[in-house]
This record gives sequence, structure tokens and C-alpha cells, in this order.
Amino acid sequence: METLGKAVQEKAFTRILAGMTRNGGHRVRFIIKPNLVGSNPWLALRDDLLKPGSDAAEGPRELRGRFAAIQVWFSDLDDFDSISPAKAIARKAICAGYLNPTYAWWVLETLYLFCRYGKKRAEAASWKRYYDAFLKRDPEGDWLKDEAFRFIDSYLTADNVSRLLYPGVEDFYAALEADIYLVTRNLERIAWRYSRVLPYAGFYHEVRDKAAVVEGFIAAHPDVRRYGSGGDSSEDAAAAEVLDFHYRKGRIDAPLCLFRAASPHALDRAFNVYVGKDRSGLAGILAGKDDLCRPGSKARRADWDEDPAKEAAWKS
Repeated sequence: METLGKAVQEKAFTRILAGMTRNGGHRVRFIIKPNLVGSNPWLALRDDLLKPGSDAAEGPRELRGRFAAIQVWFSDLDDFDSISPAKAIARKAICAGYLNPTYAWWVLETLYLFCRYGKKRAEAASWKRYYDAFLKRDPEGDWLKDEAFRFIDSYLTADNVSRLLYPGVEDFYAALEADIYLVTRNLERIAWRYSRVLPYAGFYHEVRDKAAVVEGFIAAHPDVRRYGSGGDSSEDAAAAEVLDFHYRKGRIDAPLCLFRAASPHALDRAFNVYVGKDRSGLAGILAGKDDLCRPGSKARRADWDEDPAKEAAWKS
């Protein structure tokens, strides 16, 4: 079975590098082809975004026109626009040094989670425990909660927020003429800190149902016809499906929904445009740099200093 699995994966990458693959019955065209590990700024879109009979050269022009027409864009934050600020805060807070038994217990529990389950699962779990222990709204005067909020404010400076953003995100938003709304599960003060760096027209914070937010916005703004959204999770997919539902009902125009994929062969059918963590390829296309689509060309990226192993992969 191991040999068969490897053969299937190699076959999938062969299709991807050839420029086309399938996604839940939809044919997907790679405008910028991924490298073997999917670490370059690749870009793909579903073929139903292109006019029938169009060739690959028309993809960038079609994409530019569609993005330019968007009036309202709904964006995700954690692991879409940015390395998760919640996880980063939880990681940094281990060394904050609060002299409190609750905090000391949280640090020990977090270290255990890292050893037991690894970085990815531990970060998410440690943030939830951090939020429950220190950040929930309680009666005023709780010294430890005040300290936790001060720590968040001191950590999420404009420079640190910019460093947490994925490559190409700022250029991508600079190319959009839409009103951009952040829809996030994060705290209000975290969303506000990001709104000082990215051109959000507004934000919805501590959201537990993103689809409901999108539904409510459409109902409140019947004059808006052209929507777009972006994300990386099932919650974001549900929001994209709300847009698709209203499009099929004729209430809005066909939406553009951007998926930040962990891998170029793990694409969600609810979306119709696909990128990896590096959005500089898409930002370059929107800026008119169609030469990025030529074989062997590389999109310029911002400095990536989060992980030395990733930095080494970029340079290889």
C-alpha cells in the first residue's frame, strides 16, 4: 500500500506540473505552476472562471478583470492573511513571566502539549487555554487579565504584524479596489491591531459562524452585486458557499473565492482561485506581471524569516 500511495502522489504531481488537475469534478488550471514541494508562489483557478475555448494566456487577463470588479471582499486572518496571531501570542506568552499560579500551570501544560502532540496541535490547544484562563471578559480589576491584554498590545506592534503576514498579502490588498472586511474568531484588540496595517474597511471579531456574517451582510446591502472572499478552513468554505447560493439565486454576480491551500493537490471545491502561503504570484498577476506565468519564472517574494527550514527551501 505504501508503494501504491507514493505512485498515486507522483501521478498527481505529474498532472499538477503539467498545468491542470481536477477538483471535485471541476477542472483546475495552474496559471503559475507549483514546484515539487509547492513552496513557490503558485496560482491556480477553476476552468469555469475562464470563457469557453480560452487559452492559458487569457487566464491572467480574466483574473485581473474579475478581481478589479469586486465591490466587497471578506477575508480570514489566521493562516490566511497571516501566521496565526493567536498561536504566536500563546507561543510568546510562555516567556512572559507572570508571577501567578494559574499562569505557571498554563506554561507547564503548554510545554507538555508541545512534547506530547507536536507544534501544530499544541499551539491551537494552548491558545484556547490561554484565552479561557486570561482573556475571557470578567469583572474589571483582574490584574492577570490586564497583564495579558498589555502583553498582546506590546507584542502586536505594526512591525510585528507586518512580519507575521504571509508574503504578497499587502501587495494583494493594494491591488484590490474593494471594501475589505475581516471576519475572524480572534479578539477585537487583535483584529484592531491588524486593521492598523492592512486596509480593512471594518472587521467582525470573535465570530463563530462566518456564513451567518456573510448572509447578514448580503441581506443588509442589496445594492452590492460583486463579492469575493478568502480563507483556508471549513468555516471559510461555508461562507463561500453562501456567496455561491446567492449567485445561483441571481441575487449577486459570480463571486471570486480564494483558498489558501496547504498543498497544490489539496484544493477545496467551494473556492475557485487557489494559492499557497505566498500570495506574491497572485499579487504580481493583478499588477500586470503576466511574465510570471512563463515556464521557470519566479514571483518576487517578501522576506520569510519565520522558519529557517522554510527559508532554506525557498533558496533551493
